[in-house]
Amino acid sequence: MVKYAKTFENDLMKLFHIMVKSGKPYEMIRTALTGRMRLFLKDEKLIEGFSPKFSVGCRRIAPGDPCMVAVTKENVQCHFTGVKEITETGLIGDDGTVVETDTIVCATGFDVPYRPRFPLIGLGGTDLRKKWEVYPEGYFGLACPEIPNYITFIGPTWPVENGSVMGPLTSVVDYTLQIIKKMQTENIKYWVPRQDVTDEFNEHAQSWFKGTVWEEDCNAWYKDRKTGRVDAVWPGSALHYMKLIKTPRNEDFDIKYHHKTNRFNFFGHGFTERDVDFSPDADRSPYLNLENLDPRYYQ
Repeated sequence: MVKYAKTFENDLMKLFHIMVKSGKPYEMIRTALTGRMRLFLKDEKLIEGFSPKFSVGCRRIAPGDPCMVAVTKENVQCHFTGVKEITETGLIGDDGTVVETDTIVCATGFDVPYRPRFPLIGLGGTDLRKKWEVYPEGYFGLACPEIPNYITFIGPTWPVENGSVMGPLTSVVDYTLQIIKKMQTENIKYWVPRQDVTDEFNEHAQSWFKGTVWEEDCNAWYKDRKTGRVDAVWPGSALHYMKLIKTPRNEDFDIKYHHKTNRFNFFGHGFTERDVDFSPDADRSPYLNLENLDPRYYQ
């Protein structure tokens, strides 16, 4: 089963190459998908109507094979204009076409502002809803300045379209556990990403998107509709993200300790658990074991 799953995951990870416009995969995918559309649709009017003017990946890749089969049925009519007016019996398109219908389904997308729908108050009374009101800027897609001890999944500038999300999600869990362990071990009251560090990260991300499919003019949920700013995508592959958050960059954080005058108070009485283990099989020299030695020394 693992081998079967890895087949799909490996293919998903390779897809990220099509998002960078300077490589061969970028050219190959457009040719391949255009050919597949022609195979199903055949009608030039349908091909023209369904072919986007922007690159593959700027929006989610669609339609799928079942959709292309459906639109060729005799009882299906495709209109490629906007809706000018809704009437009692149907609607009128921007081109003046009148369509009689019983039901209208509005498939306008979904709301992804990243702003929490409840008060999330941080340092100095900072409300995350207000902080991300104009556009969301987080730290590595998982944290935010002025909001201490806050880790989220699939936050702004996270690898939602950079390959499979399974690996990055697991990496965020591992990252969170490392943070929790550090807090518990070192008696930390809170940690929070620095604002200047977060600003530099987001500056780099916006610069990196130049030369990718997301810089093009397409109405995608990855981007702010008014400014075109890319809010959702990580500046690199999913594997790139996993590597970068493998170990927390503590130098990027402001850290506050519970002890008010000395951060090293957590040193305690100066002994480890091994030091006070007086059982006969206690190991006080863990540094001496074969795993820590080069095999060439004892072979």
